[in-house]
Amino acid sequence: MAISADNHVANMDLGKVMALRATAGAPDLTAATAPPAPTLYERFWNWVYTDDELIDLAAMLRHVAGFWERRSEPNIVLLHFDDLKADLDGQMRALAATLGITIDEPVWPELVRAATFDAVRNRAATLTPDQPLWKDRTVFFNKGTSGQWQTLLDDADLERYRARINELTTPEIAAWLHRDGY
Repeated sequence: MAISADNHVANMDLGKVMALRATAGAPDLTAATAPPAPTLYERFWNWVYTDDELIDLAAMLRHVAGFWERRSEPNIVLLHFDDLKADLDGQMRALAATLGITIDEPVWPELVRAATFDAVRNRAATLTPDQPLWKDRTVFFNKGTSGQWQTLLDDADLERYRARINELTTPEIAAWLHRDGY
């Protein structure tokens, strides 16, 4: 999530973001917005320890916790990116069944193909949120991979990260989010 968020922030026109926030009546953060740290490593740790309620680890975990608490309700479905990558067809079928949607079997393979990362990225011009804040709408769908952090963090970093996760969320949410054991 941190690396994906880093990509999104780099792809945003922050002046336009602040203008949209002002239009919505949100507080002006221009003076409080520091330039991003020079390295991905530093930006990662800023993401882990900052709690600015916009896009950071604490905010993401609060967001997930809200859904987690309601996961047994019939109108809540938790989907994990790694599950979608591993078995898109199966995950889509399970979601359709949960929603009570019947799809004609001959149509199904095309729906699965259309939902792959590459197909979605190829349609970025129409699928990216239609907001003027993106510098490049195709970059909205950047890599479509998990585990990019593995080249960024060493064992000591992982221990530090685990400690922060343990401060911010439950063991169940941490386990669900971190399928690889982080």
